Amino acid sequence: MGKQIGTYNRKFVQIFEKTLSGIFGKDGSRVDKLDFASFATSMNAVLKKLSELIGQLGEGHQKLSAFSEWLDQYNSNDVKDPKDLIEIPGQYKRNIEPCPDRHVKMASVNKTILILGSIRRPKRIEVHGTNEKSYYMLVKGGEDLRLDERIQQLFSLMNEIFATDTDCKSRSIRIKQFNVTPMTNRLGTSKWVNNTIPLKQLIQKASSPYLTIRVANDSTRNPGHPQMPCPRRATEVDEPDLSRKGHRRAASPSSLCNFRLAKSHTIG
Repeated sequence: MGKQIGTYNRKFVQIFEKTLSGIFGKDGSRVDKLDFASFATSMNAVLKKLSELIGQLGEGHQKLSAFSEWLDQYNSNDVKDPKDLIEIPGQYKRNIEPCPDRHVKMASVNKTILILGSIRRPKRIEVHGTNEKSYYMLVKGGEDLRLDERIQQLFSLMNEIFATDTDCKSRSIRIKQFNVTPMTNRLGTSKWVNNTIPLKQLIQKASSPYLTIRVANDSTRNPGHPQMPCPRRATEVDEPDLSRKGHRRAASPSSLCNFRLAKSHTIG
């Protein structure tokens, strides 16, 4: 790959080289001269600068060449030795002997990628296979995807159990899976799943009516009137009073599910 790391990464290296050299000296010449407090302060400055640079990377469509010119220029026709071809991730199945010679290889990569808005800025790429099909994958850096891979393997085992159970099979009960391929403990890919939204966006969408009601209640309060209690979230529960004398019985599950609804949600 050499220096074909992309324009964004080169700019990132240049900016961070100045930051690190200014704090720790060229080639880290001042690191051993810093005491613990100074080193901690310097590291906080580095992390702050790193957060700022990542935050400047907006979401949406970007050129692949900005992050990897090598991948942008990759073409399977230029590979002389078939053993050097790159396989499409996710073709190794549990309990099935692999046959790499029959695996689909990468032919090329779409020159436009999609950057998501989450904190790690994962990137969706479109890979063209040698079987003339396209594969969408999500590339995630800064995370260990080995746990995600183990969870998918657990789902696979659960699906095998469901398939042997008469009731589950008659109801077509099955957990939807997708491929996860860890490459290192800080980098990996997963299959892109269409028609999905991030969990954070789902929570924000579900909580927006509650937030609107709360803001409305706060805006209608008058200093001359008694304060209304703020509506509590539906997930808050009334815990039993265990401080009463003689209270020895454990709280029942039904008492822990006694949700208090806000007045604004009450009908009639």
